Amino acid sequence: MRERPHLRSGVVPVLLVPFDSDGAVDVPGLRREIEFLLELPIAGLGIGFGSEVTRLTFEEKLLVVGIAAEMKQDSMPLVASLIAGGTHVGAALAKALGDAGATVLMAPPPTGVGSVLALRDQVVDYYHVLALASGAEIMVQDAPAMTGVELPLAMFEALFELPDVTSFKVEVVAPAPKIGALRSALGDDAVLFGGQAGLDFYHELQRGVNGTLPGSATPEVFLEAFRRFEDDDYEGSNGLLSRHLGVQLLAQRDFDTFLYVQKLLLVRRGIFNSPALRGPCVPLDPQLEREVAELADSLLDVGGIPVLEWSGDIPVGTESEFH
Repeated sequence: MRERPHLRSGVVPVLLVPFDSDGAVDVPGLRREIEFLLELPIAGLGIGFGSEVTRLTFEEKLLVVGIAAEMKQDSMPLVASLIAGGTHVGAALAKALGDAGATVLMAPPPTGVGSVLALRDQVVDYYHVLALASGAEIMVQDAPAMTGVELPLAMFEALFELPDVTSFKVEVVAPAPKIGALRSALGDDAVLFGGQAGLDFYHELQRGVNGTLPGSATPEVFLEAFRRFEDDDYEGSNGLLSRHLGVQLLAQRDFDTFLYVQKLLLVRRGIFNSPALRGPCVPLDPQLEREVAELADSLLDVGGIPVLEWSGDIPVGTESEFH
């Protein structure tokens, strides 16, 4: 049996990164977000695509990781995204992230590799080097919509044999069937997490997923749905997630819409001052703020629990902000 990793299960919210009026990282807003999350029974903190990592400078990435590492409990996992085009640069990034406080590196295959099976041994070595350079656990990320590369089952099996790889995050389109296939192929010792904003979380739970990495705007929904499922209250778990589906579907229009919806909700919660994104961004629907405001009101009391208590207003009718 494999040794159990530090990050085994649970809900790990991915931080949204707020920006101020000058386009710089809003550090006080980021700290408010982390403080809010640490009051909840989360399994860890995450920094990933939802943190706009591809729009952050190298120094900003380390800043965000460092602030999260400083604020979290010592035993809490901190998952940080690592995206690299090759082993040499990957090792340098891994060391920097590990030094900044990341305990789990969430890494897709090297960008531009094409067929990962054709380069199987090199890809396996890539992940081994990331672990050696950082001292962190490795979460292999299967996110073809963001990377252009989908990992086949045979690659998962090869990576599962690597002790450095302690978990997998599966966020293909409709991820539940693939999670089910992985659970059957890899067995109960495999640690599988879902993503895709938690859109398919209930069906992932039915197939044996260990947890999820949703956005940080409504973590209570996923925490409560997970608790109900583990208590065998399947109807309650599914009902709760179904009520939240409107927000998730709205955010599926494109990735920038997802980010903007998450940030609007954090503005509505009094955590962020602005929903600003960094550009270039997909133009947002002018009706979006109104639609989010309507859906937000429906989440005031999700499934009988006070999930969202608004302390501010979404600025309906304002222009979308970009930097």
